Amino acid sequence: MSKSFRANHIMVPMGDDFQYEDAEVNFKNMDKLIKYVNNRQLEGSKINLFYSTPSCYLYELHQLLQSWPNKTEDFFPYSSDNHSYWTGYFTSRPTQKRFERDGNHFLQTVKQLSTLANLTSVKHTKSLSILRQAMGVMQHHDAITGTEKQAVAQDYDQMLYNAIIGAENNARDALRVLTNHTSAEFQSCLELNISVCALTQTSANNIVVTLVNPLAHTSSQYVRVPVTEENYQVTDENGREISSEIVPVPLEILCLQHRSNDTQHELVFKASVKKVSNFYIRVLPLPRKKHDLINDQTIPIAENDADEFTLENSLIRLVFTKSTGHLKAVEMNGVSENIHQSFAIYKGFRGNNGSSKNRSSGAYVFRPDGEIQVLSDKIEYSIYNGKNVREVHQHVNEWISQVVRIYDGVNRVEFEWLIGPIPTDDGVGKEIVTRFTSNVYSNGTFYTDSNGREMLKRKRNQREFFDPDMTEEISGNYYPVTAQMYIQDDHKRITLLNDRSQGGTSLEDGELELMLHRRLLNDDAFGVGEALNEEQFGKGLIARGKVFLILNAVPENPNCFERLTHHELHLPFCKFFSKTNTVPSIVQHMMPDFNDFPESMELLSLEPYSTNKILLRLENFNSCGGIKSYNIHPLFESLRGRQIWEVTLDGNMPLRQMKRFKFHHDGTGIIPSSVSYFFTPHKPLEANYTMDASKFSVTLLPMQIRTFIVHH
Repeated sequence: MSKSFRANHIMVPMGDDFQYEDAEVNFKNMDKLIKYVNNRQLEGSKINLFYSTPSCYLYELHQLLQSWPNKTEDFFPYSSDNHSYWTGYFTSRPTQKRFERDGNHFLQTVKQLSTLANLTSVKHTKSLSILRQAMGVMQHHDAITGTEKQAVAQDYDQMLYNAIIGAENNARDALRVLTNHTSAEFQSCLELNISVCALTQTSANNIVVTLVNPLAHTSSQYVRVPVTEENYQVTDENGREISSEIVPVPLEILCLQHRSNDTQHELVFKASVKKVSNFYIRVLPLPRKKHDLINDQTIPIAENDADEFTLENSLIRLVFTKSTGHLKAVEMNGVSENIHQSFAIYKGFRGNNGSSKNRSSGAYVFRPDGEIQVLSDKIEYSIYNGKNVREVHQHVNEWISQVVRIYDGVNRVEFEWLIGPIPTDDGVGKEIVTRFTSNVYSNGTFYTDSNGREMLKRKRNQREFFDPDMTEEISGNYYPVTAQMYIQDDHKRITLLNDRSQGGTSLEDGELELMLHRRLLNDDAFGVGEALNEEQFGKGLIARGKVFLILNAVPENPNCFERLTHHELHLPFCKFFSKTNTVPSIVQHMMPDFNDFPESMELLSLEPYSTNKILLRLENFNSCGGIKSYNIHPLFESLRGRQIWEVTLDGNMPLRQMKRFKFHHDGTGIIPSSVSYFFTPHKPLEANYTMDASKFSVTLLPMQIRTFIVHH
């Protein structure tokens, strides 16, 4: 180990996933090893072993007064041998990965509502704590990756579901306070992804939809409510009618096992929400409207090309090939590009003979057998041309379907995919991807995000510090995509944004690929001990999700528009439903106004910290937005603040006490003569209600996050 360490201090990690099930045995044996190694010092050995911690280890390195190598990229993709790239877990258990996002979405919403309504009872504190703890468990390295056993995955799902149900009471009680409507149900519907909601199942007449916007700024988004096919009117809190229409639910969703088919349509309307808004739905006593559902025999044909049909609005034009049903070209943001979208299958090895080369893909490892099988056959399709939403419903095969969708005034294309049950009757596991192919000359380069923040440059078949053995060239070029990925040339950029963590790559210039779902029949022998063969109702698991496409000219300041979109997709409106004849009114004095935040400043956290303290976290989320300043005094007053002080990012320590080791990296020419430390580069904010408003100014650098505690 010492050959890999620059210092004479060596960190020897101890333990493993299951090492401490009998901790006494583990430590007893470690004691023997330490005693044996240290006794050899009597024979001239210079090695001294002792129990330590990462903090103590870094302290000793800091004392050495030397420079260190600097790593700029991450450590992906990891491989344990030439045929074992650990890139399958980027996608494993896709429904659980989405459920984790839903849990976080609900947690952030409930934390904000609890703060605004000042819910401090023991019952409310306990319910919120349980959801926080459940989301903490979901960050475990086998939960967020999907590399746990099936029984454990089911336990995680049950735990998170119960926590969400418990926290629904907090949301309901908070909304009753914030709207002065003490009898409204404010139910959340957890099956909206299959167009089911109990309150609208028989009738959506006299339904109030309460929308909570977790973002700081007023947001305009389209809302979809499961309904029966009737004539509806949607009005806002002031009685003004909102344009709406009903859209048919895809046939593949109606055919889902155990789904009630009472609601075969969705009511779609555009809502603008500051923090909390109510919208009233009622059925008009008029003849039922005929929705404009066009079958593939009556599609208007472009005069210059009889094999094309288009889907377009004021911002976007999509061109499809009529004979195949595939997307052919995209026009948006003043840019046009031939973009072909398809689904494809990587097949696994038939059986598992135990050799290193022929081991199967598993929960951890992605190891395809041979070339990809692109599904290029003719797609059955139908078209819906509405006023505000336009859709192409595509039936790829018996277990893959998709809706390609554009909304008026929304500058992105939505691909809502449905995959499963993945067939395994041929004895072969399969991994399903979607591909977007274009003429963009990306020169072997693509970009993926790091935790939804910075974008990292990826070069096909290359690594930062070494030449990799690309025996597994496909899986060896897969990277985690938690929020977005893109390719570009000198003129155009194609960006994909996803709704959950997935694996992605660009195996050819002009191409982007995301893995959506995987079902495997063999274990990969890396610790799970069972095949990743998820089932539901006795059949293979069905997964549904969304991918969003943006075509744009290469911007001077990259990532600005994409990051703004990512925030909206990650924290959309949270919907609550009530059956009532009266529309609740918002108690305005309880609603702080966040709209005076600079455009690139986001409300990252607003949550109860203790009975009389609030944790507030602000982010300047644009790397290109420049320095942003904001006076926090009006927000401080609206939160009934008495005192405010700045803390470290995690909220555990006053920022003025922060003192971090400073290490100098090679190439700077600096050889430190004494130990040095990092302190906060700005004066931490500390103020109280007696001070002048000018003392409450907050400045954020690009990508900076600042955290505060407000005593109220």
